[in-house]
Amino acid sequence: EALIEWKKVLVKLDLVNTIRTSTHVHINAQHLTLIQCINIFAMYWLVEDLLMNYCGYYRKGNYNCLSVSEAGSFQNDLIQELRGQRKQGLYRLFTDHYRYSSLNPKALSEFGSLEFRGMRSTKKASEIKSWVNILGDLLNFVTARFKTPVDIIKYITETRPDQVLLDIWPQLYVKALLDTQPKDWTEQYHENFIGVLHLKNSIDWSKEVIEKKIQEEKDLIKK
Repeated sequence: EALIEWKKVLVKLDLVNTIRTSTHVHINAQHLTLIQCINIFAMYWLVEDLLMNYCGYYRKGNYNCLSVSEAGSFQNDLIQELRGQRKQGLYRLFTDHYRYSSLNPKALSEFGSLEFRGMRSTKKASEIKSWVNILGDLLNFVTARFKTPVDIIKYITETRPDQVLLDIWPQLYVKALLDTQPKDWTEQYHENFIGVLHLKNSIDWSKEVIEKKIQEEKDLIKK
């Protein structure tokens, strides 16, 4: 309904499309657990460069929506925090320091949402609708299928990259995504897999350890 209303507004406006603007999408995350959010980050990072290529050539390398392959500080700090090397608290990662990532963790603490900053500016409601659907399908796939990053790694190692895309999205969206990719797009996909593997190996994801980690976080926040 919101996109239908937006389309009506666009018809009446004489907007100028420019590389100085972009389309940010917030998806409500208040019903998600910490582990579900980490799973979403992990799976997003795997296909992030593929999505950024779809978003527009001038979005790649843009300092307002950097991918993990371009600036991996949030991923590295998350891994170190899970390993117990930083000991500052996971909640301190959701700050302005990382807000210009293409998937902005700051929005979780500020709005209770996952903010996707990658999409180019557009005057077409149909392009926004497709992008929202692509993001929604990714989140639904992750939350329905995986309990921890261990499950994600097992799935990725057992599944071809092209099949991963088809498992997440309808063929129509897979074609739209692949039409914007370089021929060697799977090379970056496999490089991104290494970062997700490090995330998986950062902690024992058993229920007992995770519950202890969450309690430690609550204690840190109280301080």
